[in-house]
Amino acid sequence: MDIRLEIDHLISHVEGIGSRSGALRRIYDNMVERNLISREVLEMSLPNTSLAMLKLSEDGQQLCQILGWDVDETEHQRLIRLHQGTLYPQHTLGVMIFAMHARLRGYRVGVLPELVRVQTNAIPDVSISCDLPDEKADTIYVEVELSIKELDNKWRNLAELQSRVAQCARNSKHRVRLVGDCKLKNLHGMATDLETLIACKVPDISQSTPLWAEEW
Repeated sequence: MDIRLEIDHLISHVEGIGSRSGALRRIYDNMVERNLISREVLEMSLPNTSLAMLKLSEDGQQLCQILGWDVDETEHQRLIRLHQGTLYPQHTLGVMIFAMHARLRGYRVGVLPELVRVQTNAIPDVSISCDLPDEKADTIYVEVELSIKELDNKWRNLAELQSRVAQCARNSKHRVRLVGDCKLKNLHGMATDLETLIACKVPDISQSTPLWAEEW
């Protein structure tokens, strides 16, 4: 986890303090000054949004190792390593926004999931699953698609993987276009978009808040 907004929300929930508390900001500032973490802001213009990212510096990682804490690869680092995340920063940001909003709604989330023992040409951006009582977790593989190109193979591969399409578009207008393309190919599924997701204020999101804008 490396999205500051999500980290703030988690700390505020656990500690019972405001997510915009000045105390949190001062802690981050102090850690930056001591070269334990670094900060970066990812931005996009459509929709107009940004996310502040935090990551451990080399000194921060060494401190964690001294304390006996395992240091995991963050989602941002995984996208950079496996998905040319630096070359496509808007797609990287889109994937992270969707992943965050799915987690806030109670889903287990995997970014660039490994498809083990599955023969498929699909390369989904995100996997989400929700553990239900007395039921096996149902995994949904999701494509975050910011363009409106006709991507027949992408949607067919995803539908072959899980008998449905799951997509997150850039905005509601793009979502309508992508959904329309899938309907013409008789591919069923569900869709949402970044514009709709970021319109939900993080403190107001719960497990009952819908993740999908439409299903067909």
